[in-house]
Amino acid sequence: MKLRIFLAAIVLAFMAFPAWAQNVSRYVAPSTAAESSRVVCNAACVSYGFNVNSGASAVWVMVFDATSAPSDGASQTPVKLYQVAANSTLSVGYEGLRFNTGMTLVCSTTGPFTKTASATCTFSGDIR
Repeated sequence: MKLRIFLAAIVLAFMAFPAWAQNVSRYVAPSTAAESSRVVCNAACVSYGFNVNSGASAVWVMVFDATSAPSDGASQTPVKLYQVAANSTLSVGYEGLRFNTGMTLVCSTTGPFTKTASATCTFSGDIR
C-alpha cells in the first residue's frame, strides 16, 4: 500500500510540471562590447533564442552549429540566417533548437552565404 502511495506521489509530481519545465537551467551569453561573432555555447546545447543589435550598417546574422566563427570568404552554410537593418534589434525565439556541436552567432556585411565579419553587433543568447 505504501509503495502505491509513493508511486502515485511521484507520478503526480511529474504531471504537475511538464517535461520542458523540468531541469531547465538557462544561461544567457551576452556581449560586453561590439563584436563580429559570439560563441553562445561551445558544446552541444539547446537554444531558446537570441538578440542581436546591429550598428551603423545593415548586416546578415548567421547562426552556425559550430564552436567558432568560420573564416571570411565563400561558401558558408549557416543553420539559420537573418537580414537586419542598420541600427536595429533582431529578437528570435525558439521552442528549443538543438545544436549538436555548439552555437555561434555571426554578423556579416555580405550574405546570405558569404561571410565578411562586421564588428558592429552585440549579441545575447539564451541556451540550456
